Amino acid sequence: MISVKDVARAAGVAGALVLLAAGSASGAMPPAYTVTDLGTFGGTRSDATAINDSGQIVGGAMNASGHWRAFIWQAGNMEDLGTFGGWDSKAYDINSSGWVVGYAELPSGESRPFLWRGGTIENLGTLAYGSLANGINDQGQVVGLCAMGGTSNPCHPWIWDSGSMTDLGTLGGDSGGAEAINNGGKIVGWSQTVDGTTWATYWENGKPTSLGSTSPATDVNSGGQVSILPLWGINDQGQAVGCEYTVPYAFLEQGGQRYNLNDYLLPGTGWHLMSAGAINNLGQIVGQGTNPQGYDHAFLLTPIPEPAALSLLALGGLVALRRRR
Repeated sequence: MISVKDVARAAGVAGALVLLAAGSASGAMPPAYTVTDLGTFGGTRSDATAINDSGQIVGGAMNASGHWRAFIWQAGNMEDLGTFGGWDSKAYDINSSGWVVGYAELPSGESRPFLWRGGTIENLGTLAYGSLANGINDQGQVVGLCAMGGTSNPCHPWIWDSGSMTDLGTLGGDSGGAEAINNGGKIVGWSQTVDGTTWATYWENGKPTSLGSTSPATDVNSGGQVSILPLWGINDQGQAVGCEYTVPYAFLEQGGQRYNLNDYLLPGTGWHLMSAGAINNLGQIVGQGTNPQGYDHAFLLTPIPEPAALSLLALGGLVALRRRR
């Protein structure tokens, strides 16, 4: 099983840029950025999917055997989060405490959602068959989706809270998936109606509601602003990032304008940024791009000049910052 964001990458999903409850982010031009190659575990590819305000980054990276492994990257070091005895894993989100969620394979190859905290990876279980976790908030609530079995191979959205997994239900159709949850407990993702149409969906107080777009909702910030595919991540200032597939290129959307992030790299980097997956409240952006050696690697973009909060972090002056959601 894979996240809707991975499906979008693999299938080359395109579509109109949509940002529900459009933000109050400034329409000023983006800054210049430095780019950091996050590397791999000896393989050729990696991808970064989330970053918190402490600069901890998660995603997936190939090892020398060609298998994807979930990672957390911090202070220049990439750590393999492991599996449940299978080959592959990938991380999709991280909260302000550094807790990480994603999926990891069993020896059978079936996927299970994991929660990694304190150096330990925990199997969160499943409603039926293969399952994965897409989002986590600062309260430790986790959301994701699960294959339910049957001839139509439906998936159902779920929330895990204090050791218990609950089916969130759909808009009346067979399938749905939860992609993100904010600190207020608002959940977003996608869901089908009885006629099989897929709609961007949010769940609040256990009730699913259509957001009126047939593209999945991918993220929600602390103010309840929602990003819709091809946007993948949104911060509390309403800045959103994503991927334009016709070229392709990674972009930043703010103040109603879209900016190609490749135009804001320092000259001579040799990078082509293909997709941006997340942006934190300090304006740092992560995603995947082609590096100067021609490999598709996870990257970190850092604004120039660095925000004062980043300088304090480098000096150890801040223990924790508020999470991007």
